[in-house]
Parts: sequence; structure tokens; C-alpha cells
Amino acid sequence: MDCYYCSAKNECSEAVQPGSVVCLINQLHHGGTKANVQPIRQPGEFCQFCGQKLKTIGRQRFCANPCCINRFRDV
Repeated sequence: MDCYYCSAKNECSEAVQPGSVVCLINQLHHGGTKANVQPIRQPGEFCQFCGQKLKTIGRQRFCANPCCINRFRDV
């Protein structure tokens, strides 16, 4: 998890490591959990690595190129 998108980023001390128990307690105390943070989506409909069109399955997007490193990653 990244602190940039965290709901408790203004209340956390700089010494708290992302994903630690203290981090989780701060998130719960200030109205959020790790499940509330949405993953970063790459803009557009094309893979940033190979340029092929992304295949959409439900809310997930995958690269349709069988040789691409993004083939099994949700982008």
C-alpha cells in the first residue's frame, strides 16, 4: 500500500511503515482500510508496455498480447 492514497496520511507519523500494524490502526481510527484504496489505473485502452489493446473482463483490464509481461496483471 502507498501512503499517497491513504485516508490517514495526514495523521500518521513519518516513522510508521506502510502496511505495518500501526499503519492499519491509524487507518481504522481515521475511517478507512486497505480495501478502500483503489489500485492505480493506467490511462487509456492500450497496454503501456507493448501497445496492444487491453481486454476488459468485468472491472479488470488485461493485455491481450501473449508475449507481454502485463498479460496476467490487472492494469
